[in-house]
Amino acid sequence: MSNKILTICAHTDDEAFGALATLDMHRKQGAEFYFLWFTEARGTYEGARRVANYFNAEHFFINFTDQQLDTYSLVELITVLCVLSKVAN
Repeated sequence: MSNKILTICAHTDDEAFGALATLDMHRKQGAEFYFLWFTEARGTYEGARRVANYFNAEHFFINFTDQQLDTYSLVELITVLCVLSKVAN
């Protein structure tokens, strides 16, 4: 059984700056990936899609307003995660 990895990022370039090498190690071990981006602020959707394709991952863009994630309620943020967890199962 392979591992399932959900990578949650505020912006579409965060995965590249933070955990890309670790994620790639898991890719080589056969992990199944899901990427979730809350905003597009610093990156582009195209770049994020390239990353998702490299990992053969399902990916989701939420389109919350950048620099304002703290203005969303926890219910709104957790709802997104709950919906995604149903997709991943």
